[in-house]
Amino acid sequence: MKTVICGGLLSAFLVLLLLSVPVMADDPEQTQHYRHPAPEEIPEPRGPHFGAALPFDADALVANTPGIASTFADLAIQEFFAPDSKESPVGSDCVKYNEWFYGRRVSNAYENGEYLEQYGWNTVFVSWCADKLGFIELGRFPRTADSGELFYSLLQCGYEHIQSNSIFRDGCFDAVRTSDLIFVPDDGFGLRVGIVTEAASGYIRYLSGDTDAQIKELTMLVEDCDPVVSFIRLKPIEDYGLYVLTEFLKSELDLNTAAVSGIAANIWYESSFDPNRIGDDGTSFGICQWHNERWNYLDQFCSDYGYDSRSAEGQLRFLKYELETEYGDLLSRLRGGENSKEGAYYSAFYFCVDYEYPEDMEKKANERGDFACNSVFDRINENA
Repeated sequence: MKTVICGGLLSAFLVLLLLSVPVMADDPEQTQHYRHPAPEEIPEPRGPHFGAALPFDADALVANTPGIASTFADLAIQEFFAPDSKESPVGSDCVKYNEWFYGRRVSNAYENGEYLEQYGWNTVFVSWCADKLGFIELGRFPRTADSGELFYSLLQCGYEHIQSNSIFRDGCFDAVRTSDLIFVPDDGFGLRVGIVTEAASGYIRYLSGDTDAQIKELTMLVEDCDPVVSFIRLKPIEDYGLYVLTEFLKSELDLNTAAVSGIAANIWYESSFDPNRIGDDGTSFGICQWHNERWNYLDQFCSDYGYDSRSAEGQLRFLKYELETEYGDLLSRLRGGENSKEGAYYSAFYFCVDYEYPEDMEKKANERGDFACNSVFDRINENA
């Protein structure tokens, strides 16, 4: 089973959208060290070079997301073998997934050899997995015990819907992938949902919660696939970090996708989204590689407002502060740019020459512009 090691980059991203920070008062002693290029120092943009998408190593995003299983299938398999994943006692619906959902241990009245109330947890189990993966807090997955609500909510979130008519047409399960959610008619009682753990041409295997009072592995042969069976494909966890970064920049700075692409492309080149990256012979730090005095200002800002300067949370808040106070012209340019691939190129170019100000600036600004328009812009749109 594949798990993700907590690298710290996005470990605090889940709370970013809920927090706000007051603007620091202007301090002449602090602001005098900010370095903006003079007009004659700013190179002319070459313009976007449209070509093949440049490599975007999604593994780095995975490595820096919270320490959780990387897919629904991974987490479901872990729970399948977990000793506390069964009802106790059998038939009571008392299980940790229901405790999570209802906020208490379910304790049903028992009379004449049976429990009087039912707290089914088939859908609750899938919601619990989504919560562990961070999807619920992102607003990309409902917290629900109702399979119908789950199904239609996921469609509204824009996830891919794979209907069984394609399976009947092809005579195989090739369209299905591990970690897809399967929705199966439940003998007149709505739908039951499961998490696909293995997909082959002739069969699939999936784990279904609240099946005989436990999580159970079920197998479906292609010839037994009911036409009403549906599959939902969720966005891959590899894009989780980029999605949250995008939401922060859009909601906190009112930026469009092109501007976000430009910033993300620069952060990628500077640090691969690693908030603990140290560069320039030990003089630069963080996702934006703040240099010398700006590193000190990052530390001071985070200290003043209760953030850890080594966290992505603190560093993104500092990025927001700098753009709003010391780089207002750049922020206006980013907000006013065209929301297109070409706009992504120019956003990356000007963020590089003004905010990052690296050596060999013209070459790097054009490289980052091409990366933003050929790779990052499409990736963010796919991830929306």
